Formats: sequence, structure tokens, C-alpha cells
Amino acid sequence: MKKYPYSLSGLYQALGLVGYCSLVTLLIRFFEKTNFENSSALAPVFFLLLLSVSVAACGLIVFGYPASLALKGKIKEALNVLLYTLLYCLGFGAIILVFVFLI
Repeated sequence: MKKYPYSLSGLYQALGLVGYCSLVTLLIRFFEKTNFENSSALAPVFFLLLLSVSVAACGLIVFGYPASLALKGKIKEALNVLLYTLLYCLGFGAIILVFVFLI
């Protein structure tokens, strides 16, 4: 297996998280346009299931690789990857906020 630097692993994880959140946002926007919330009593169940799956997916994206490293006894490396992932996520969040308020 090819070993990536911690910063690159963190970047890939943050990009995966941003991509996943973007897909969920597109799905929610689609359901807003179709008036899905008012059309069925099952809409709240769907959104709660979407929330549960999203929490699990985001947790796996952010903590999966660091947890794997930690289980192998590489605690320092796991914390480094987690730190870089969180820093990149904060950076992407700041960039998104700038675009939201400028557009």
C-alpha cells in the first residue's frame, strides 16, 4: 500500500467529506423543489434516516483512517491525519462561507 503524507491524507478525507455533504445538499434541494415534505407522512422518517446515514458516513470519512492507524498503535500518525482533516475542513468551510456571502 502506498503511504501518503499526513497532509495529503487529510486533504483527501476533507475533499471526500465536502463531496458527500454536497451530494446530500443536492438531494435535499431536489426534495424541496418537489414539495416532498408536505406530500407524505413518511417524509420525516426519510429525513431522519438520511440524518442517521449521513452521521455514519461522515464519521467514517473523518475517523475511519485515523482509527485504523490508532488500532495499529500509530497514535501520533492518527492524530496528525485527524488534525489535518479538521484543518482542511475548516478551510473549505471558510471558503464556502466567503462564496455564500459574496454571491
